[in-house]
Amino acid sequence: MSTLKVDTIQDTSGNVQPFGITHSSTWRTTSNTSINNSQVILTSNIEECDNSSYTRIGSAFTQSSGVFTFPATGIYMIEAIGMYYVGSGDAPYPGLGIQITTDNGSNYDRVSIGYCAVYGGQSYTSSYCAYQFDVTNTSTHKVRFITDSANSSAVLSGSSNDNHTFFKFTRLGGT
Repeated sequence: MSTLKVDTIQDTSGNVQPFGITHSSTWRTTSNTSINNSQVILTSNIEECDNSSYTRIGSAFTQSSGVFTFPATGIYMIEAIGMYYVGSGDAPYPGLGIQITTDNGSNYDRVSIGYCAVYGGQSYTSSYCAYQFDVTNTSTHKVRFITDSANSSAVLSGSSNDNHTFFKFTRLGGT
């Protein structure tokens, strides 16, 4: 039996492409965000996970005022998981969404949103959404996250100790 050991391979353009996942990281909100019946762009209280067992793969993403910059070009799976708390009443659709830009922030498009529901108050629920993004230029292709709700008592839950609301980035391959 033969064994083939390969670290990289060339794509059809002659560019060398490594095998496997080369970049992956998880970020989270560190405190609660009140939504108050409107869309909120998440701009602060965001950190890369720092639990002792957490390990990032590859170079670090950077984040400034909630806008994430990718460490390398490639096709990325972006996942957003939101935990919501409603203290009273109903929250028919708190949601967490992904917005991307390909022009360095001049225009953002919402490309995915996950809604959930709470009825009867004093309850937690969660939402999920994902988007596959072809990042061809790390200077212009960026991502940020939004949340909204039709109920003023809905709160997007955050914690600096564990992942209540978090964002996962995984580079799937070259662009």
